[in-house]
Amino acid sequence: MVRTTRAVAVVCLAALLTPVVARAQAVRLGPTFSLGGTTSPVDQPDVAHDPVHNLYLQVAGKAFIDAHLVNSGGAVVAAFRVNTTGEYAQSPRVVFSPDIPGGGGYLVTWHSTLGPFTRVRGRLFRFDGVGLTNDFDISTSAVSAGTSTNWTMGTGLAYATGSREFLVAWMGNYTTTNDVFYQRVSPSAVLLGANTLVSPGTPDWDRDPSVAYNPNTDEFLVAFASYSDGGRYGYVGARRVKAGSGAMGPQINYGAAVSTYVPSVSYNAASGQYLLAWYNRSASGAAVYGANLDSAANVIGGIRVLSPFYAAYDALDIDYNPASGQSLLVTHGGGAASWEDAGVTILANGAPYDNGFILTNTTDARALRSNPAANDGNFNPRVAASTNEKKWLMVTSSVFAATHAQFAASGATGGPVINNPTPRPLMSLDVPNANSSVQPSFAVAGWALDAGSASGTGVDAVHVWAFPTSGAAPIFLGAASLGVSRPDLGAYLGDGRFSASGFGLSATLPPGVYDVRAYAFSTVAGGFNNSATTRITVTQPSSLPRMYVDTPAQNQTITQNVSISGWAIDQASASGPGIEAIHVWAYPTSGAAPVFVGAAYPGFMRQDIANYFGAARFAPSGFWVSGALPPGDYNLVVFAFSSLTRTFNQAMTIHVRVV
Repeated sequence: MVRTTRAVAVVCLAALLTPVVARAQAVRLGPTFSLGGTTSPVDQPDVAHDPVHNLYLQVAGKAFIDAHLVNSGGAVVAAFRVNTTGEYAQSPRVVFSPDIPGGGGYLVTWHSTLGPFTRVRGRLFRFDGVGLTNDFDISTSAVSAGTSTNWTMGTGLAYATGSREFLVAWMGNYTTTNDVFYQRVSPSAVLLGANTLVSPGTPDWDRDPSVAYNPNTDEFLVAFASYSDGGRYGYVGARRVKAGSGAMGPQINYGAAVSTYVPSVSYNAASGQYLLAWYNRSASGAAVYGANLDSAANVIGGIRVLSPFYAAYDALDIDYNPASGQSLLVTHGGGAASWEDAGVTILANGAPYDNGFILTNTTDARALRSNPAANDGNFNPRVAASTNEKKWLMVTSSVFAATHAQFAASGATGGPVINNPTPRPLMSLDVPNANSSVQPSFAVAGWALDAGSASGTGVDAVHVWAFPTSGAAPIFLGAASLGVSRPDLGAYLGDGRFSASGFGLSATLPPGVYDVRAYAFSTVAGGFNNSATTRITVTQPSSLPRMYVDTPAQNQTITQNVSISGWAIDQASASGPGIEAIHVWAYPTSGAAPVFVGAAYPGFMRQDIANYFGAARFAPSGFWVSGALPPGDYNLVVFAFSSLTRTFNQAMTIHVRVV
């Protein structure tokens, strides 16, 4: 096993630190444990934290992507395959969003090999591991070998809670101009805008993208490693990307060295600053460098060494833990235990607590080989901070045979006190009734609240989806209107603020069997934490088509300027005449090809028809069509399109002679 040589001397950093409240170093929490893995090899693991349910999702793999859902105690609660196609998949990444329907969930990305090139694909999962979409393309600009994505490195991923969208960044144009691109993606897997170039687009190398989100400005920061071919030096570049529009700020460059790799960026919402770290190789040695950046991505206090002893060109990740006010940097170990992973505590001011510590203990999970320094070890560590507790979960590829995981915890007191109120979500889907049959257009109504809310109903969004029982992709029916009066709920709960907890939505679906599910977004939990489901059968609507052609009369001789008039209704319509279109065709009795005469102008008032059928809604049922035909004998066929069945379901034929 090859590890990067580290020639930078270990220095005492204590005297360099400015006094801060958070002084406690993070430590290992419990043993190193195995999450397993069925891919071969088990490569490029990643992990994300779900603060709504206090769960972690770990992904890894090569050939296909494995996933393990892990609770805060380290127990696996679900395991599943991520990608659904047979394409060769690798280098996955994962991020959590509270806005994915059903209580929040994850976007997982990976590289899929499609013949001579590779493309970034993704899939959405609910918080409990249920797949919500099929695999979908993200790097749509990758269409050939010269525009391929670089499958050896995962994407950069972050989610904007303000504009409610993901940003995915990757290295593209691999082997040609080697650029970094981004794509914005909605929580329903819709691509927002086009693939966009972040890096300069020159033949120089730009690689290893990392993305962080700033909720204070609703912006992403995309960082990437670069190399100047002309100058023969490496550096780190970064650009701000505005969520909601994709507008970009100027590129800012940091440092200059023999080479720079694997930058990692995170955001501290309490201080309003980014922390950017990268592997930095100079003529004298290698270390992890870093800097605090302001909201405009400018360096605050200078670039500093974050980890002089533990550093590797292929291993670096960092994440901020708001409960402790600290960040944890993970990379490979060094010294006598170079096969293990290491951690370095980074204080809120961007300074390392000390030289770091060995984080993993592989023998907790499995026996080491006879010579671990030469033929054993962990690779590509990644870390996710909990926002509920003062701890992190680190995952690593152990000899490319399994994913190992390790918790780390901090006793620091410098972070904000996390006082989360206890959610008490309640909801009901009242309409449509369970197991009922409905017409294609139907109403959805019910109520939703979070009784743990200190003010208001505790719910500020209800999204409604239809899941076909056939297994087809779910259909988003829309965001319901809120604030519908429900005084019964206010009385029942003894609090008038819940009297406005009703919601309603008008929906349309084609015939079929569906599970209609409404999801409530809790202002207490900060995510979709409740749902209600009802199964319905959408039936082909009943139809009573009626029509008549007044002119011309049957077997009439007419001129070449043809005029057709009459009326048409669908008597089963609940509103309006139930007819959306009238088309007239002329079929020559000689057997020649039919001639389209024209589309009618519907909506002419026919009070006689309304009187006859006893309903005013049938008054605008008249139609008139004009056209031209050459002399000959024809069967004029008048077709009426029903707004109920969405088909041309009635017709009338008139024989005429055109002279």
